[in-house]
Amino acid sequence: MAVMPLTAQQAAADSLAPWRLSYFPYVTVSPNDGAMLVARVLLFRQSAADDRVSLRDAVAFEGGYSVHNAWRAGVRGDFPRLAPGWRLEAEAVAGRTPRFGDPDAPQALTRQYVGGELTRSIAGHLAMALRVSAEHLRDDLDAAAAAAYYPATIVNAPCLGQTDCAASVDQTDLRGRVALIFDTRNREYDTRQGILMQAGVLAGSAADGYAGGYALGAGWISLDSGTTLTARVGGRSVSRTQAIGVQQTIPAWEDEFVALGGPQSDRALAAGEDPGQGVLLAGAELRHALVRYKGIAMVSIFVFADGGRSFRDSLGCDRCLSPVNRPANTFELTFDGWTVGAGGGVAVRVLRNAQLTLSAARADHATRWYLSSGWSW
Repeated sequence: MAVMPLTAQQAAADSLAPWRLSYFPYVTVSPNDGAMLVARVLLFRQSAADDRVSLRDAVAFEGGYSVHNAWRAGVRGDFPRLAPGWRLEAEAVAGRTPRFGDPDAPQALTRQYVGGELTRSIAGHLAMALRVSAEHLRDDLDAAAAAAYYPATIVNAPCLGQTDCAASVDQTDLRGRVALIFDTRNREYDTRQGILMQAGVLAGSAADGYAGGYALGAGWISLDSGTTLTARVGGRSVSRTQAIGVQQTIPAWEDEFVALGGPQSDRALAAGEDPGQGVLLAGAELRHALVRYKGIAMVSIFVFADGGRSFRDSLGCDRCLSPVNRPANTFELTFDGWTVGAGGGVAVRVLRNAQLTLSAARADHATRWYLSSGWSW
């Protein structure tokens, strides 16, 4: 399993695998960026056929540009067989999207990020993971959107207190996170059965600083040889803060995804459409493989339901765009105020680690389309 120690015999066998190079373009689609053409170069060593990870080592370089003038570039390294009982993930990315959040009230978000995560097996399926990162972002949006999305944040706006002028937030964040991982999945690609549970605490330095925690749980049940039922539930909460980057994401194990909204959180919303100091989310998905060809290719269809809500707390803000003290809208376990959407799609996988997923989902206000890599979780 992912968190079980790699034996010396396995390490010796894997070390004989040759390094290989592949390069290919692909296309992603989102409500925020439209269609983006991405070039990808992958340097890798293949895992054994019966291994639960698709690649023993991988370093990927990517760069893309979209029809809405969004761009991104980055490098990522994944080393799940770093040493017996150890695995490492690291990445450096930069990008800009002029339409982050609600596409009808867009934010121009520019981001540079570098981070790494080291995971150590503790016992059996249990592991501990430490992540450290540095992030700089600039968010350009109008004052009305700033007051709605980040009511407790002080923004740079020459017309403070008005709602028809430009505003911006410029922040640098040094962040750390420690998490416990419990992983019984049969494999990390094309998972058919098992659970993945994680919970951690985090802290960061942006603006006035913050601290908080998160928890995510996902499960896979194989109903027959080609059908899998999956489900996920989770949440993240941080202290009242002016930092905005942490309000836009959830720091999952060996990953970080946008919430709420996006192909990894709520596919019925645009990416970053509902950020907040607190986030609740849940989803369920039924997948069925229509075509399997000797482990080389697979075509699947799926239906799903995604839901969630965010919490935003402006209590005590006397210099922000919305300075009136209001009752705190803090994190709580509730189903009130959730946005729930349903949809479906198709996924195509080539070999073990190249997959594109097309989905469409509708909530009460719009239909959102995504073409993205991998499953949602």
